[in-house]
Amino acid sequence: MRAAPDILVAGAGVIGCATAYYLALQGARVLVVDREAAGAGASFHATGLFSPWRASTDAVLNAFFDASSRLSQDLLPRLKEETGVDTLYQVREGLRVALRQDQVVLGKTLAAAPGLAGARLAYLDGGEARRLEPRLSPNVLGALWCNCFGQVDSYRYTLALAQAAERLGAQFQTARVIGLECQGDRLTGVRTSASVLPCERVVLAMGAWSAETSAWLGMLVPVAPQKGQNMRLRWDGEPLRYLMGQIGWGHLIQRADGFLSAGSTEEDGMGMDATSTVDARDRLMAHALSIMPCLETAQVVRQFAGPRPRSQDGVPLMGPAPAMRGVYLNTGHGGTGIELAAASGRHVAELALTGRSSIAPAEPFLPARFAG
Repeated sequence: MRAAPDILVAGAGVIGCATAYYLALQGARVLVVDREAAGAGASFHATGLFSPWRASTDAVLNAFFDASSRLSQDLLPRLKEETGVDTLYQVREGLRVALRQDQVVLGKTLAAAPGLAGARLAYLDGGEARRLEPRLSPNVLGALWCNCFGQVDSYRYTLALAQAAERLGAQFQTARVIGLECQGDRLTGVRTSASVLPCERVVLAMGAWSAETSAWLGMLVPVAPQKGQNMRLRWDGEPLRYLMGQIGWGHLIQRADGFLSAGSTEEDGMGMDATSTVDARDRLMAHALSIMPCLETAQVVRQFAGPRPRSQDGVPLMGPAPAMRGVYLNTGHGGTGIELAAASGRHVAELALTGRSSIAPAEPFLPARFAG
């Protein structure tokens, strides 16, 4: 290793790699440390959707989603040019169906609000939706349509971010981060399973393992693993034109590699369990068939399962730790890590290097909201 890094990033998932990329882009010397290879955790099995509608009733959180959507639209094509990694990024029309009356209400509410990153939204009745996609179930009551719905292969996206960071000088090391070294309230290094790495700043982007840092920081880091499962299907029918799913839950999309993706479950209280289950497979297949009955001939090629890092209040923890100088967190994104990676990486990188962010106000996301 060359001279001590300007900043160390603990975690090589999509959030850690995005943070490393934006740090290196601003000229920082960066070392990324993870117990596994880049993208081996939640970033490996995530669906990789970029939703074009409002994710929350919170205006600040919606603005953050909007900023990340706009950043991602610029970043993803540029990453392919910089690294040669095909992230399978696609932008297509979306069609989210309503099978229940509460989904009709939600769909109309979402359509009435401005779309993210300039997306256009409309609510269609069942007949209008079936004119766009005649293979929809006769039970479909209506659908939320949008003109631009994005999707990316999450693992490839993470690898592209890692490679782009490396091209800018970032280095990667395989080791488990097990603690912090400090003098008083000032960080002096990071303890790993292999050694102590001297540094004065660290970004803890440890995903579903983030609760481990509570003992290091002397504060609650309430990020719990939420298990998610999804499937890849092979289907010989005419490819789906729309990125689909039900309003408020699930997805059914034609990936750029030709496979269909069906998902995803949200299972609390499962810890770090990463086993695929028959029950989830049956539920996900039933979900797909409720939208497109013709998929009864589809074959399951692979089933994915693993924990995602969900914060206690559903809002990511991004910014400085309140009781230790030089320590920053970037975690707790739940199922929106891929969607928020660009804005989260740049936001925390700027806070760590300059103390200010051009992306969003710091206060709503600060870990200090859980201190004490």
